[in-house]
Amino acid sequence: DDMRQRLQLAVEHHDGFIDAIKAHDEPAVVDLVFKHWELSRENMEMFIAPQALKADALVETPTQSMESSS
Repeated sequence: DDMRQRLQLAVEHHDGFIDAIKAHDEPAVVDLVFKHWELSRENMEMFIAPQALKADALVETPTQSMESSS
């Protein structure tokens, strides 16, 4: 069920990309890029990160780097 929800969210992101590009809404595209990257990273971690490893501890996400710079 979680995977189905993630897939639906990815589809919504893609539709949002199309709408934002059509509207020439660059901030909306950038916002969606970060949301989609985070979703993709979470999906990849389910398959590539061993359960004993905390993948988030090894990689700083764009959101974290923006928060620490402000």
